[in-house]
Amino acid sequence: MAEITKLLGIAINDYDVGRLSHAQLLSILQEAINSGDILLPNNELYAVAAVIPLIDQGVLRPSQHTEEFESRMNAKAAALVAKLRGEKPPQ
Repeated sequence: MAEITKLLGIAINDYDVGRLSHAQLLSILQEAINSGDILLPNNELYAVAAVIPLIDQGVLRPSQHTEEFESRMNAKAAALVAKLRGEKPPQ
């Protein structure tokens, strides 16, 4: 399953077209959380759109990688806000 957790977009698309069950998709997403694959740049969008909401709902369990992911996203959001305000991005 390690390869599929590195490409969450494929797993989500496979679920959307019926090639994966809901339980299979949740298993893949949980493995991506546990292995740290949610931290991969190509998984950022899917982590924000699919993984984090399911963690917030209590469907998936967070891991130490979740905290790092949220920290990264917070830093990116702060940098974007600073840029939009014409300020120097936070370090």
